[in-house]
Amino acid sequence: MNVEPVLRVLQSIDAPHALIGGRAMAARGYPRFTIDVDLLTSDNRVLVAKTWSELARDGAEIDIRRGDHEDPLAGVVHLLLADGTDVDIVVAKWKDRRGANESNASPRAMRASA
Repeated sequence: MNVEPVLRVLQSIDAPHALIGGRAMAARGYPRFTIDVDLLTSDNRVLVAKTWSELARDGAEIDIRRGDHEDPLAGVVHLLLADGTDVDIVVAKWKDRRGANESNASPRAMRASA
């Protein structure tokens, strides 16, 4: 499992992002079995297919789902990389998008084994 290609895309567009879900729980000392990696962002550019074109050329399957006006999420991007790495990116809907950059969570490096 290697999430580095996804992280590189997010970093290339300067999209704030955070690890959420089971792997985030494990990083905090609460192990939980999970096979995918869940990320959170508030950057709507991840909902544009062109953002993921390099990964698609490398064999990734990309499923982009936009939320409607009643949905609490702006959307979800599901990425299945050629090596089998399974990543979901949850796109938050915030009136003030600066909230994605303001967090009391401490940064932690994501290892390739994450």
